[in-house]
Amino acid sequence: MIFWGMIAGGVIGGMVGMKNKFLYNWNFLLSSLFASYLSFVLSPLALDVLKDFKDLPQGVKNGAPSCVLFFVFLVVFCKIFGNAGGEKDLSEFLPEALEKLLSWGMGFLSGLLLLGMILFCATAVLPEFSGETFEARQKRISGARDVAENILSAGRILTWSGSYAGKQSALLKKILPDPVEKKAEEPSPEKKKDMKKQVRKKRVQKNSPAVASGKTEKAGKEEAPVKQETSESAETAKKDSETSASPDKKEPEKQQE
Repeated sequence: MIFWGMIAGGVIGGMVGMKNKFLYNWNFLLSSLFASYLSFVLSPLALDVLKDFKDLPQGVKNGAPSCVLFFVFLVVFCKIFGNAGGEKDLSEFLPEALEKLLSWGMGFLSGLLLLGMILFCATAVLPEFSGETFEARQKRISGARDVAENILSAGRILTWSGSYAGKQSALLKKILPDPVEKKAEEPSPEKKKDMKKQVRKKRVQKNSPAVASGKTEKAGKEEAPVKQETSESAETAKKDSETSASPDKKEPEKQQE
């Protein structure tokens, strides 16, 4: 998503660049590059200053300095390069087709820089969206850092500061740190005490004499029908034995007659 967003910004920047002069596009491209490079390098210093302001959200502390420094340096460098270039435009010495092509290319790169800075600052200010999974958030943050790393690489080429690549990558992680997966919140000490009290109450209620007597009465009621059934079965068995023995008593009487 970040890649295609930057491509769209570059196309829009190229269309705008074709309407401007060659020298203006060149000045704006250099100004954008130096401004973005210095904003990334100096943002951690501003972050150290803002850490004492506890009322500010952490996302604002991370992303706001980069955005503010970028636009401040952009205005400053546009003034510097504009005055250094003079009023004479090089387009007078270039064919019209080549001028349009170069203007579109510089506008495209300027659009990439601008949108890359906006996406990076927005990601730093809003590190988490509602309903976003941890994997998606991690991918979005790593993508924004990759964009910033590419901008720093281009700035290191112009400033001959390639030996500071490792330190500058560490600065990016300070501005936009890796996301931390939220774990289940542990209950506070007060809630833990209340939970222990409730468990103790339940144990006391189970072991109370009233509950125990109720269990014995219930058990006695369940045993009573069983005893009745056993007595009834004994009576039926006695009657069956008497009926079976009665024919044997009548046979001797018949023999005597």
